[in-house]
Amino acid sequence: MTARHRRTIALISLALAATATTGCGQAPNASSNNEAAASAQHSPHPRQITPDVRACLGAQAILGHVAASTARWSPQQQPFAKAMAARIRLSSDQLASQGPQARSPRVRAAVAGLARSFRSLSDAMERRDRRKVNATMHQTRVTYKTLKATCSLD
Repeated sequence: MTARHRRTIALISLALAATATTGCGQAPNASSNNEAAASAQHSPHPRQITPDVRACLGAQAILGHVAASTARWSPQQQPFAKAMAARIRLSSDQLASQGPQARSPRVRAAVAGLARSFRSLSDAMERRDRRKVNATMHQTRVTYKTLKATCSLD
């Protein structure tokens, strides 16, 4: 396996592992709000979480869960794994729910683009289409880079 393929698998795994963080980046519970409000009162420059930041953080959290849940999956050895296809589809749905939170059209487009890429990958896996799986994995990498640049994720 070449270094490029390993890097690609790692990026896709990272993106897929983020799915498991479904609740991360979404509305925090009341105790977290109280703690944040208390610390903001003592801080000279309280940080405000804008809708764009919330959408980016939610997408990042989902990608972290995808990475964790796909860490042991090998797209070369098991390109059509049903459990992974289902996990990727779920991640797509979760990402799609993050985009509308953003106010910026760029952030909405970046999150929606990654959600569409995940959906296409899931569809290709379910259809057992190796060529399409490879193409959509490439597209997922491209849309992930776009999201990363748009949201300044490092």
